[in-house]
Amino acid sequence: MLALLGSAQAQDLLGQPADWKASASDQVKAELRHHAAAGAICLDYDFKGVSGYAVLRRQLPISWPAHWRLDAELQGQGGRNDVQLKFVDASGDNVWWINRPNEELPGHYAPRSWKPRHLSFAWGPTSDKTLRQTAFVEWVIAAGRDGGKGSACLSRLSLRETPAPPQSWPEPRAQRVADGLQWDLGGLREFNGLLLHWPPALNLSYRLWQSSDAKQWTLLRDVSGGPGGAVPLFLPEREARYLRLRVSRPQAALLKSLRLELRSAAEWPNLNAMLAEQARRLPRGQLPRAFLGEQNYWALVGVDGGGDRSGLINEDGEIELGRGAPSVAPQVELEDGSVLSWAEVKISHSLPDGHLPLPRVHWRHPQLALDIQAGADGDAGSPQLLASYTLHNPSAQARRYRLRLLVRPWQVNPPQQFLSTQGGVSAIDKLAWLDGRLLIGPGARSLQPQTAPERVRVATWDDGLQLPDRPLSAFIGGLLVDKEQRASARLDFPLTLAPGASATIAWAAPLGGEPRPVGDVPARLR
Repeated sequence: MLALLGSAQAQDLLGQPADWKASASDQVKAELRHHAAAGAICLDYDFKGVSGYAVLRRQLPISWPAHWRLDAELQGQGGRNDVQLKFVDASGDNVWWINRPNEELPGHYAPRSWKPRHLSFAWGPTSDKTLRQTAFVEWVIAAGRDGGKGSACLSRLSLRETPAPPQSWPEPRAQRVADGLQWDLGGLREFNGLLLHWPPALNLSYRLWQSSDAKQWTLLRDVSGGPGGAVPLFLPEREARYLRLRVSRPQAALLKSLRLELRSAAEWPNLNAMLAEQARRLPRGQLPRAFLGEQNYWALVGVDGGGDRSGLINEDGEIELGRGAPSVAPQVELEDGSVLSWAEVKISHSLPDGHLPLPRVHWRHPQLALDIQAGADGDAGSPQLLASYTLHNPSAQARRYRLRLLVRPWQVNPPQQFLSTQGGVSAIDKLAWLDGRLLIGPGARSLQPQTAPERVRVATWDDGLQLPDRPLSAFIGGLLVDKEQRASARLDFPLTLAPGASATIAWAAPLGGEPRPVGDVPARLR
């Protein structure tokens, strides 16, 4: 039994290559390879076009302390697959794991560290899910987004006991420094993010730094203009004693009003949790209901045999542009400037002819009716996602509307979903408008409206979660690049409708292959 001897001594879990054995699920190939130069064991795998897993396993009984740190170096080659480190009890039935879905391992050996919060109970019959005793260690690659063949190497795997953190932390102590403020956190402290409380009307540029000794500083964020109010900064897996903020206009009144709130890994374990807190602060409807913890029903949109080349539409009319991709959400601006989202309308649903698999979402409001329909066509290798928005004026007088289509960096797949594909946030690192299409990075995603929008507005993540309102044309080459990879776009379509009249805005988006002409989307959806 491996029993830890104290916080100063790390215990080796890697052992010798002969301690490990390779195995795999049916049709999957797994081989153990020793990388002597790096002191590593490597799992060479080949999924041969099937779903499954490859495993290296070592028998190693461990008696776990309450507080510990697990260190390793990882390296690999191949696509994005699920990377797992498992600890199994003597029965073989109860499993705890560190699971990283669809992760691409670095091409060079890179250090990783894990603590108790990173290791969760995976499955098993035990009623006591506390990690106390395990008997086996497993290094696993499970087929994820890419499958294929590759290798995954594990080196310098060690475990050490760590001191218990204090039951409560003191409030950070602030002091003035040149161009800003510095906070003493009262000790070396872990955090996953923070809230900066600015006066609401401000738009400032600032830099945030961290240090363990107030001598050597590491830059955390460089924000070249952002909103005031309660500004969230997601900074995962950080540890510091001091924080320093330098601002572009360090007036005394501003610095006196500035307040800092840290968020722990328990409070913000991921970006989805940060957005959930923001959803509770923002007006209802500004973020999807799933971030408020409400059930978010959705339907698959695709073609026969399309597999991963499919989209989703949810009960509120938000449409996901492919598996794990960003989504498009509608809003309608009224003549008085007020904006209707899913939160201000009555919503119902239907299928064409009562049974055809083309989901329809219906918004109803005294001043409008909006019917949203999604579908797909094309061959299984290169289908197109289709959507139409039919706006109707139910009143006895002409009305002006503006249909807004928001491209946002989160999926329809809700954040509560974690098996196979983690739901919630999705990357948008760049946006551009070219040849009548909104290009959405990373990858080759695009959205092509059948009718050109009046304007395209964009926002970076640092602009905040309000509606995108910066002209895309203002960026060099008409290209917005967001270093935080969470950009947003807004396409505006003004519509003037006579009493009882309707108008339709539609778009197409490739789910695989090259973009094709849009054509008549409403006719394609019939």
